[in-house]
Amino acid sequence: MDPTCRSTRDHLAFEADRVAAREGEVHVHLSRCADCAAWLRRHERQVDALRGLSRQAAPAELQGRVAAALRPDARELRALESLSRLRPMSAPASLDGNVVAALHAGSRQERSLRHLSALDRLDPPASLDRRAEELAEDSSRVLAGPQSPAVLERLVSEDLADLPRALTRRFTSKLTRLSAPSELEQRVRLELARTRRPERGRILGLPPLAAVAAASLLLAVLGWTQFGPTRDLDRSADLATLGIDVRHLDAGDAFSDAQVDPLTQRLADELSNSRLSLADSLSAPEVVLGSTDDPDAPADPSDPAELGATPPPPSAPSSGSGSGTGVSGPASPAGNNVNQRSTPISRDLLALMESAHLAPIHMQRLVELHDPANPALDLVYQEELLRDGMGNFAVLPGAVLQPTMTPAEAATFVLLQGARQGYVERHRDFRVRDLLLFRHNYSIIDLRQTTTIAGIPCVWLEVQSIYNASVSWRLAVDGKTGQVLSEERVDQNGALLSHVEAVVVDYNPDLSGAVLDGGPSAWTPVSGPALAAINLYVPTALPDGYQLFETATLRDAFGRDWVRQLYSDGVGELFFLHEIGATLSPTQSLARTGSVLNAFSIAGANVLDGEVRGVRVIVVGLLSEVELLQAIDSALP
Repeated sequence: MDPTCRSTRDHLAFEADRVAAREGEVHVHLSRCADCAAWLRRHERQVDALRGLSRQAAPAELQGRVAAALRPDARELRALESLSRLRPMSAPASLDGNVVAALHAGSRQERSLRHLSALDRLDPPASLDRRAEELAEDSSRVLAGPQSPAVLERLVSEDLADLPRALTRRFTSKLTRLSAPSELEQRVRLELARTRRPERGRILGLPPLAAVAAASLLLAVLGWTQFGPTRDLDRSADLATLGIDVRHLDAGDAFSDAQVDPLTQRLADELSNSRLSLADSLSAPEVVLGSTDDPDAPADPSDPAELGATPPPPSAPSSGSGSGTGVSGPASPAGNNVNQRSTPISRDLLALMESAHLAPIHMQRLVELHDPANPALDLVYQEELLRDGMGNFAVLPGAVLQPTMTPAEAATFVLLQGARQGYVERHRDFRVRDLLLFRHNYSIIDLRQTTTIAGIPCVWLEVQSIYNASVSWRLAVDGKTGQVLSEERVDQNGALLSHVEAVVVDYNPDLSGAVLDGGPSAWTPVSGPALAAINLYVPTALPDGYQLFETATLRDAFGRDWVRQLYSDGVGELFFLHEIGATLSPTQSLARTGSVLNAFSIAGANVLDGEVRGVRVIVVGLLSEVELLQAIDSALP
């Protein structure tokens, strides 16, 4: 049935006047469509039949049933019955997408915004305004309390001044550092060897301290003073902004006039290889060098026995340039004890080197300290090391082979060195203090050569700081034990500064009759609740690669309590000391007002000693003066 027929039939069905319904277009359509004309005749007969029926009254109960059916609960029942009779239909495929979109957070937010924008704005009650004012007053009283430390404000302002750099530093610090392949390290080393220039030192390991200190021991014996004021190695920082008055002193005058703290004198004396105490204990008339008729005559052969040390087999000392039989490193001409190696460096060997200082050993060694600029200052002496592997040790100085000393001078040297055996064992010689830091901050290269030290085959390694080209060692290491049997420290030009080599080595020593009086350090390590109870000042501006290694405390001879933070890059060390909650003695000559530091150099190390912002501090390290000042400034409020 076409639409015209449908519309015509609808018109005829709803039109009450039959005559009017057939006029016009309807009449024309009926004359043409037989189906619609037949439908109209049937419709009229049905209408006539319905009109002929008699009207009957509705039953009385119908009204009550209709009213009951129109109640709300009845409507719900009818709706449920009707729904139960319906045939389930599948939801359109687009419905899932529309539902997900409607439930999306963005859509919910948009709907919420539309609803909120349609709401009328209401004025807050007066009680709410009063409550807000009360809370504001309470907050102002809280904010007027303790303020954040100045160092925190400075760090935050620095980060805000260069936010991209601060974010980059934080995110990159969390990345896992990958080890470079050995081929890359060798190529970089070769490139640095061609273009290396002296750079400002970051930090040197403590073995150089002994080298420079002992080399100047002869000057102390002669009564000469070769100490000089600290050289500021880095002028880039504006020291005036730190608010610290730095007084550069001559080390000899500083000690003689007691301008520095007694604890500073003790630390510096250890760094100087006892030369300060030796200079104070010997008067000029007693110092007689070369008093024999033969200037080349050796010292009294009875001296080593009287000093309690057994001299090792004779060994000719090397010259200041590093040549001679005393040095058997890679720079020496090839001999029967040098062979080519083809195996790469082993991580197991590095792990053995880290724990080598814990193993028992009896070693006699030759110590050579050189000054490339003045070979006359070279110092060569014998030394004996005893260690039981349980923390007990003894370092016994022996005969001084160069320069020539009188018996009194040699006895004084041995006496002072014996008192410093703790420093010699723990800090003077090369030691891997932390393997991860060592591998991270140093280039370790296998020179692919072997040598024989005291009858033991050793591997030659070259170790150089990544951040400081002047820190470099050549080490002869026992591949089975990790013991360093020969170490040579050279400067950036390759000139020899120090050489310590074993002459006799016994890995299974009989120490039943030995007196091992080295023992533990006088500093007591602290951690946990004991550390939390200390008002600790922690430096945040540290040299590259340095991390906290140990925190320890000490009560000095004046009854003052000190805390020492020891930082290390795996080999080198930095000492940061400050007094714990005590006022300084008024008898000290150092000014007690303002921030004043005495600065001087000793054995190549920079020393800062004084009071900064009311805190007594001592900082020692082979770093520039500016780096030490930055560490102090970052630690103190």
